[in-house]
Order: sequence, then C-alpha cells, then structure tokens
Amino acid sequence: MTKSQALAKLLDMQEENHILKDEVRELQEECKEKQAVIDGLLDKMEYLERLEKENQELKAKLDLASNNVKVMEAYSEIQRLRFDYHFKSENFLDQFGAIKRAIKELGKLRDETEDLFVKLNFAIHDASLNESNKKEGNNENR
Repeated sequence: MTKSQALAKLLDMQEENHILKDEVRELQEECKEKQAVIDGLLDKMEYLERLEKENQELKAKLDLASNNVKVMEAYSEIQRLRFDYHFKSENFLDQFGAIKRAIKELGKLRDETEDLFVKLNFAIHDASLNESNKKEGNNENR
C-alpha cells in the first residue's frame, strides 16, 4: 500500500470515525431522552404508589369512622330501648299496682257484700220470725 492509498484510507477511516461519533452522539441523546422519560415514569410510579398507600390509609380511617358511627348508632338504639324498657316497666308496675289495689278493693267489696247478705238473711229471718210471732199473737188474741 502506497502512502497516498494509506492516506486515503486514513481519511476514509477518519470520516467513518466522525460519522460513527455523530451516530454515537445521536444515540446518546436518544438514550438521554429515553432515560428522562423512564425517570419521569418512575417518578410517576412512585407518586402512584404513595397515592395508593394514602388511599389505603384513608380507606382504613373511613372504615374505622364508619364503624364508630355504627357503634354510636347501636349505642343510641340501646339507650332508646333502655328508656323504652324503663318507661314500659314503670308503666307495667303502675298498672300492676293499680290492679293489686283494684283486687284489694274487690276483696273489700266482696267482704262487705257478704256482710250485707248475712245481715239481709238475718233481717229476712227476723222479719219472718216477727211475722210468725204476729200471726201467733193474733191467733192467741182471738
């Protein structure tokens, strides 16, 4: 190979080297752009993971709050039922007391009625005796 051939080959290789360097620069730029896109996507994924974690925490808090509301509603219902029971038991005791008093009064009335029947029977018996005595007295007087 002659000097001019070697020089021509060297120039060709230098030009090819420049072309390859340009291609490498373009590929590096493309890689930087793609790396920027990848970094952006990774940031978005991290952000989405944080949002998902926050969402789970909020769901747990919401469930807890919902359970607290249910507990408060149940407690309120228990208080209402307790009040109803207390009111109804007082009402029942009042009615039971009234029934006991009425039964006692009926017992007194029964006793008084029996006494009156006894007195009535005595009065009827006395009246019968008086009538019999009057008839006998009238018969003796004749």
